[in-house]
Amino acid sequence: MPESSDAEVPMVEHVPKELPATLRLIGDHPFELPVTGRYPLTEAAEALALSQKGGVGGKLVLLPGD
Repeated sequence: MPESSDAEVPMVEHVPKELPATLRLIGDHPFELPVTGRYPLTEAAEALALSQKGGVGGKLVLLPGD
């Protein structure tokens, strides 16, 4: 497994079986992934709890740094 040289974090490549079919459906058309909230990494547990409740309506983004 390759490792990130910066953080010594294992990098995992995963391509779901559905990806080629999804890309064919999207084609050349733009699409948006709605972002419901942005959280610093220090609040990752709160973001996860919110996500697990369901009904978020968009992606929760974890932000590195301050």
